[in-house]
Amino acid sequence: VDEGKYIENINFNGKNIILRSTNPFNQDIVKNTIIDGNQAGSVVTFEGNEGTSCTLEGFTITNGKGDNYGGGIRCISSSPKISYCSLLNNKAERLFTPGQRDPSAMGGGVYCKNSKAIVSSCTISNNNTIGNSFNGFAGSAFGGGVYFLESDSKISNCIIKNNSAIGSGSPEFVGHSAAHGFGGGIYSKSSQLIIEKSLVKENKASGGDGYSWDMFDADAYGGDGKGGGIYN
Repeated sequence: VDEGKYIENINFNGKNIILRSTNPFNQDIVKNTIIDGNQAGSVVTFEGNEGTSCTLEGFTITNGKGDNYGGGIRCISSSPKISYCSLLNNKAERLFTPGQRDPSAMGGGVYCKNSKAIVSSCTISNNNTIGNSFNGFAGSAFGGGVYFLESDSKISNCIIKNNSAIGSGSPEFVGHSAAHGFGGGIYSKSSQLIIEKSLVKENKASGGDGYSWDMFDADAYGGDGKGGGIYN
């Protein structure tokens, strides 16, 4: 793919293909080969059982907005390789749907569920999950940079920085949860996640009022703010 700005949302639709810029190893080319999601959903979607031969390589992935999950990349029941990419300024924003109990925002940069995705040599920065509150229901946020659920995935040689998971509001109805903000950089649940040779820094997670601490050069604050860098 030649350099340029491509305003679109891509779904691999189960095809095991290689999508690559002209030179994934050249940072200037990666910077100038842009897939812009235009706030119209996840920028790139893998959810058709794509395998390990499916590759995304050498792009800037930006301006994605996932409804509840997966702002930059959404990966469900698939196992692509994502390398030499820059994921920045994407978000997953919690939407309230009538009849849905306490929905959350998950995976601002990358969302993986039931996946064996490999993320390598990528920069994941300035992505966020926003747990909006609605009509007395608190909103929670998980994995501002990356979110893994029931996944056997790997992160290697990556920089994950300046991402945030921000929950908001307090519940007004009995039996509903308070706002959580877990895993500003990385959130992992029920997963076998390998992280190697990667830098996780300056990420943030926050919920309500309460305590704070540092973890992996990151901040977590608020009564339900946990794992500013990594929450597992």
